[in-house]
Amino acid sequence: KNKDHKIAVKLLEIMMEKELEPNNFTITPIIELLGKVRKAPKAQLLFDRMIDKGLVPDLIMWTVLLHCWSTSKRREAAQKTIELLKKMHQQFNVEPDTVAYNAALLAFANDFNRGKQAEQLLRVMTAPPNTVTYATCIKAWTNSPGSPEAVERSEALVKEMLIGGISPSAILWSNMISLYARRGLVEKATDILKHIEQPNVIVYTTIMEAWANSNRVDAFENAFTLLQKMEANPNITTFNTLIKVVEKNPGPKIKNLREIKLMWERNGVQANVRTYNALYAACSMATGEDASLQFVLDIYEEMKLS
Repeated sequence: KNKDHKIAVKLLEIMMEKELEPNNFTITPIIELLGKVRKAPKAQLLFDRMIDKGLVPDLIMWTVLLHCWSTSKRREAAQKTIELLKKMHQQFNVEPDTVAYNAALLAFANDFNRGKQAEQLLRVMTAPPNTVTYATCIKAWTNSPGSPEAVERSEALVKEMLIGGISPSAILWSNMISLYARRGLVEKATDILKHIEQPNVIVYTTIMEAWANSNRVDAFENAFTLLQKMEANPNITTFNTLIKVVEKNPGPKIKNLREIKLMWERNGVQANVRTYNALYAACSMATGEDASLQFVLDIYEEMKLS
């Protein structure tokens, strides 16, 4: 809860007023709580304050602080994790393990255009990489739209881990689907399905995103067929993505939107604001006989009622 970290910090203050010395078991959960509410700078201040008081942080505390920065969504997060890795090794003689490196890599994956730097960190790791390491690096490449080599490097990472005897996880395959989806590489995204034993709704929805970015005449037909065949129950994000397929690709707009609307009603899925906004955006792309003012008005009335 948002107040938990405040209570924990207050307890720490009371503890120190009573001249009870905090240790790693005291500070680590407070840093973790601060990370959950994205208070990385405050966590860093607490960490530095404890070091000034003579506390020697262990590997677990370092790792929790790394994760705190990685999930903070702050622009300086990636640089901070590199600084922490150097400091823990050079000043405190604490050797990062795989989990610590993975926590640092996550900062690059959660940023944009950091794929190359994430892979550079992978190359200098002194601990063995695992499937989380590779999945996180691929996520960093996925979030690097400015890197033309993103697909090539991610595929090379998958080959590297397979040669190294590391089994890819479902998360890694999902990250590969996202990589292909954002670049409209439909066939490659769909091919990943054979590696996933039980694809969930997120996987199917991401493949629909690939169709949305494909700029193909058959995009809606294939995405709609995927919807009908998927082995998981679609949610409203699935239908919102399908609407985006209609908007961004050639083909009749209103006719296809009517099919989608009918499908989500049959599935008992509740539309949200994004759904209606997506419908309006797709309708705005309709021209000639395909355009239907009545359909737009019907959507508007339905949105008011909901």
